[in-house]
Amino acid sequence: MIEAGLVTLMEATTAITDVTGLRIYGVQLPQKPTVPAIVITNITGEDEYSATGALDLIPVRFQIDCYAATLDASIALGNIVNALLSGFKGAAGAETIQGSFLKNRKDLYDSETENHRRLLEYDMKYKV
Repeated sequence: MIEAGLVTLMEATTAITDVTGLRIYGVQLPQKPTVPAIVITNITGEDEYSATGALDLIPVRFQIDCYAATLDASIALGNIVNALLSGFKGAAGAETIQGSFLKNRKDLYDSETENHRRLLEYDMKYKV
């Protein structure tokens, strides 16, 4: 599963875990989260087909949210994540990412958690 592979990849990246520890989550933050933290969400994806059936290279878009107590800290964490994922090719757990490209970035404030977040969106293709 590519989502688990991205968590594994980030947990193996010292520059990220030096900031977040192992606070890297799928889909949502826990209630009353400790920050900095990262949330990984698969926002689009569909199999591609040829005349002979499904291709083994799957396109997907991920949203990576970098939460922190301050705007500067969320941007800094986003920059660390982007240094890893922008242009990335290689293993992510059991999957192999063939390409990862930043498509969008936004700075937001989450009033529920009272934290800032840098939202990053990546288009990726991975091989199963």
